[in-house]
Amino acid sequence: MDSLRVTKVDDVVLEYFTPPSDPQGRPIRQRRTGTLHLTAHHLIFSQTATSHASEPEVWIPYPCITLLTRLPQSIHGLYPIQVETTTFDSYVLLFDNDREGGAEDVWQSVKDCAVKSSVEQLHAFFYTSTVSGSGWATYNPRTEFFRQGLGTRTKAWRFTDMNKDYTFSPTYPSKLIIPSRISDSTLAYAAKYRSKARIPALTYLHWANNVSSTLQAVS
Repeated sequence: MDSLRVTKVDDVVLEYFTPPSDPQGRPIRQRRTGTLHLTAHHLIFSQTATSHASEPEVWIPYPCITLLTRLPQSIHGLYPIQVETTTFDSYVLLFDNDREGGAEDVWQSVKDCAVKSSVEQLHAFFYTSTVSGSGWATYNPRTEFFRQGLGTRTKAWRFTDMNKDYTFSPTYPSKLIIPSRISDSTLAYAAKYRSKARIPALTYLHWANNVSSTLQAVS
C-alpha cells in the first residue's frame, strides 16, 4: 500500500465501449459515474447506486494493464486517464481534479503498482491470508508424489532439480519428475530437440496400478 497516493476517489466517470446488439451495428458507448477504489493489486470501479439496476463492478488487475495514458483535459473540464489491458479492453476514467486525490495521484499510484521489477513482487507472491497463512507452503510436490507412491510403490521415476531456476524450461515447474533410467545430461541434450524444452515429465501416478500421466509437448 506504500505505492498508493490515493485509495478512493468519488464521482469518477467511466467510459468504455460494449459490443453492438446486432451484427451490423456499431459498438455502444457506455458512460457510468461511480467510485474508484485502488488496492495494492486491483483497480476497482463501482457504479453509484441509482434507482435502476446496478451494473457490475469493473475489476482491472494491475498486471493486465498494458498502457496507462494521461490524456489532455476534456472540453468539459475533466481530467482523463486511459487504461488499456491485455484482454483488449479500453477504459477512460474522468476526474474532476487533476491534483490532490485526482487524476495525477491515481496515475502515479497505478503506474507504481503495475510496474514490477521481479515476479516476486506480484500480489500472489507476497499476499498472506490471515486465515490460512501462506498459500505457497500448502502444496509440496515431494510430499504429494510420495503420497502417490513415488519412491515406495515404484522406483521408475525420480525428482530432478535441473529446472530449479526455470532456465531449463520456463513453462515447466521447478521440480520435475522424470524416468529414473534417464540422466539429467541426457535430458539436457534431448531438450534441444523439443519445443521450449518440454520433455516428458510426470504429473500423476495412480496409487494402485502405477499408471502415469505426463506433461509433454509436440517436438
